[in-house]
Amino acid sequence: TLTSSFTTTNKALVHLDGADYVTFKHIVTDIPSTFGYGFWLTNEADYNTIDSCEIYQSMSSTSAFNIGILFSGASGYTSYANSGNYNTISNTKIQGGYYGCRMNGTSTTNNTLGNSFLNCHISQFRYTGIYTRNAGNLTLNENLIHASLTNGLTSGYGIYSYYATGENSIQCNTIYDIGARGIICGYYNRYGPGGSIIANNMIGSTFQTTGFAYGLYVFGGLNMKIYNNSVSIGSNSGYAYYHSGSMSYTDSLYVVNNIFATSPQFGNGQAMFFSSGIVAALDVMDYNNFYTAGGNMVNFNGNSYSTIQQLQAASFFFNQSSISANPGFVGTNDLHMICSAIDNLGTPLPEITQDIDKETRNPTTPDIGADEFTSIQITYDIGLDTSACENLLLYADTDDYVGFVWGGGQQTPQILIDSTNTYSVTVTDSNNCSATDSLVVTIFDAPTAPFNNDTISQCSYDTVDALNVGSTYIWSTSDTTQTMVPPNSGTFTVDI
Repeated sequence: TLTSSFTTTNKALVHLDGADYVTFKHIVTDIPSTFGYGFWLTNEADYNTIDSCEIYQSMSSTSAFNIGILFSGASGYTSYANSGNYNTISNTKIQGGYYGCRMNGTSTTNNTLGNSFLNCHISQFRYTGIYTRNAGNLTLNENLIHASLTNGLTSGYGIYSYYATGENSIQCNTIYDIGARGIICGYYNRYGPGGSIIANNMIGSTFQTTGFAYGLYVFGGLNMKIYNNSVSIGSNSGYAYYHSGSMSYTDSLYVVNNIFATSPQFGNGQAMFFSSGIVAALDVMDYNNFYTAGGNMVNFNGNSYSTIQQLQAASFFFNQSSISANPGFVGTNDLHMICSAIDNLGTPLPEITQDIDKETRNPTTPDIGADEFTSIQITYDIGLDTSACENLLLYADTDDYVGFVWGGGQQTPQILIDSTNTYSVTVTDSNNCSATDSLVVTIFDAPTAPFNNDTISQCSYDTVDALNVGSTYIWSTSDTTQTMVPPNSGTFTVDI
């Protein structure tokens, strides 16, 4: 374990100043102070590897000088330079800091090139998990990024990446519990040729902001493919997918096989905002699932639409095979699916042969979203037909199920029945799997009390009639008929 105190001139535990082809493996760095960098790459530090390391930064610092891995100029995190190229950070845990990682290239037209963050676990940062600016041929794949920091900024990001040129990949990342934006990409390939793919990411659905949340936020983009992402903003206001910009730096956009969703219980947000200023940049937008419980599903080309049919009618060539259905995510931050109505509704894409878990995609009917799954079927048995007098409190199974919807719309585990009818209930388990069953409940009228007075005077041979023809009777004399001759004076009872 490497640890140290820092000054303005001694900023990092490991400083790669122009160093090339150095590998760090199974190194632990620990910076208890509120200032300092775990690893610092400057002056064209190229072809280095940081693999299977653990980097611990302060989790109480509010200083932006507290960074796990920094690429920058010689003066620190605010300086931009050709800091390092073709470096790989893989299988590494980064905990705490203002930034988990920050990468500064020289300028919008002079990027650092070929750097990769692969399968890293970045957590409990104050502001941003991975921050890149002026970085080209960038690979950000298979990372787990979440904040969960009590003093974290509610305006923070999972991945912030601006001014990338060349071929860029942001794939198979899992991002949740961050400030306000899951992934933000801006001006990709505005200042240099190339293309980008943003695919198989799971983003959401808890955000720390009390304002607008953005799952996937894109500004501009040339030759950009947005494929098979699962994005949810939960109960927050905002947009699961937000895309704006100008036609001067936006073109050749492909948005296919994505889930853009909000919470199924709360309708505060919208599935998509797509600016009217860049609709002409779309080549393909289709086979997406736009879902919200609110009144406005999407805002597309300057107009809001509450149903998929309205969107399809207004968006001409786009979204004709898109749908709007509750995706049925397994959990708030686990956007896998086990039971879902959207199984096998995607379209094959040559770039996407596997899902986020490296499971093979169906070659003809792949799933929408980051998870390739086979929806399972469950059954439910509410019990045999039954009967009761006057009313019956009928219960569904609360041991194995968490959601209940009765035929009349009541969403409780039990229902009070007071009339003869067929009653059905749809139950949902913790995996969002649902099943429905029904039974006939017959409700009988309660017997009429046969005696108007407590005291009856009659002759010894007179009968007492319990009325309620067709019922069964048990008298206190042990008689079981409708009528009974009292053997003597006294108090007699009958159960009907």
